[in-house]
Amino acid sequence: MTPTARRCTHAADDTDDTDDTDEPPRWLPAVAIVSFVLWAVTIWWMVATLPAGASSTPPPEVDALVAEVQRLSAEVARLDAYITQLRDERDGLLALITQSRALADNDSTASTFDGAAPEEDGATEPDVSLLFTDGVDRYNCRDFATYADAQEALLVNGAGDPNRIDMNQNGIACEDFRYPDSPGVTPRP
Repeated sequence: MTPTARRCTHAADDTDDTDDTDEPPRWLPAVAIVSFVLWAVTIWWMVATLPAGASSTPPPEVDALVAEVQRLSAEVARLDAYITQLRDERDGLLALITQSRALADNDSTASTFDGAAPEEDGATEPDVSLLFTDGVDRYNCRDFATYADAQEALLVNGAGDPNRIDMNQNGIACEDFRYPDSPGVTPRP
């Protein structure tokens, strides 16, 4: 067959562009040998360049950092317990305030046995609420159990609203926060 005829035959048969042999390419063994040699040299270099006293113990800086993290974790746990204690005390004080208000309301409406007004000895106790903050921002709307407590905190702290519980300055505390006794809210059974 002539070279021209071979080209024509090959050009007519475009479905098979590869050789008909199942042999791997001649360069494949050379690439495998070079890859293996590079891998072996890399492993040898990594082992040869290890420090003489290399061990699996971390450096002292890591130990110091671990100790500091443990100390700080213990401090956070202690502060969390203290915050929980303070919240419990605050809740107890708010319950006492509510009870004392109920008793004060009952005492102010009650009269003595003979129908006379209660005796006054001339000494008056200052009417200072426990919700008075003396200009310090201590309370948020979520800190109050009832709307009445929030409103009292607004009233006893006067102008300026240091607790920022009346953001639009209309004289109504915590308007967007819902309490069981909020105006216009019907308590659920």
